[in-house]
Amino acid sequence: MKTVFKAELHKMLRCPALWGAILIGMIACGINVVENCQTAQPWLDNYLDGDGTGYSTLSIFANWIDGLQVSLGEAVFFTIFPLLAALPYAWSLRSEWSTGYMNHLLVRESKKTYLLSKFFVVFLSGGMAIAIPMILNFIANMWFLPLCLSSPVITGGGQWQFLSHLFFTHPMAFVLIRIVTCFFWGGTLACLGMTASMFIPHAIAAVLSPFILFLAGSVLSERTYQTVDSTVWQRLDKNPFQLLHAISYGINPAWYVWTIIAVLLAAVFFVYYLRGKRNEIL
Repeated sequence: MKTVFKAELHKMLRCPALWGAILIGMIACGINVVENCQTAQPWLDNYLDGDGTGYSTLSIFANWIDGLQVSLGEAVFFTIFPLLAALPYAWSLRSEWSTGYMNHLLVRESKKTYLLSKFFVVFLSGGMAIAIPMILNFIANMWFLPLCLSSPVITGGGQWQFLSHLFFTHPMAFVLIRIVTCFFWGGTLACLGMTASMFIPHAIAAVLSPFILFLAGSVLSERTYQTVDSTVWQRLDKNPFQLLHAISYGINPAWYVWTIIAVLLAAVFFVYYLRGKRNEIL
């Protein structure tokens, strides 16, 4: 399995689609950086003049791409999130299936080894396409946004939001956990796209399928929207696009988000592996 995994990893890292997805993600995250720079400039001018008012308002932890403040860059990045995750390598299984390249691989390696290696590498590709732009966004924002604590009044974060207590006590740990969580979201969506390609005979459909499913889930969630007077269980956010964010319109405690990721990833792997083992072409 080690040999197949290395080969798949090598192909993935040399794939232009991976670096294209990372570049698109960086552009979306760059919008957030430009917005923050424009917002911070008046404060920076006042700071140089000896007046440091508004310090906590510009906290990097509240204003980076996955912060608790709403921005255009954040909206763009998390809207195209499913596309970015699936673009690098979700299409590869269908492509190798259609061209017959897969048959040459299966002469030398077992189907199980190939399926597992492909799943791990596709998961990694989706995670990288999401996590790398987020990391670079945080680093870029560090050049002019202060590393200070924010406040619930300014950010709107409160009880039942994703690890809100950690955000207001250990924000760097919060950022790290958010990047890892989004990495797992990206990997899961990439594998979802690859699994969809086993049923849909077009590589492009594999890339689009996570976005389409999230869009459908978003529309359906609007029909089940609950008011603030509803119970905690009823107010758990059902909108998949919102669950990608650190803060959502409903409530999104960490255990809820992580459970959805785990269940979705397990379901995707089950369908993928079962379909792959039973398919005579594989």
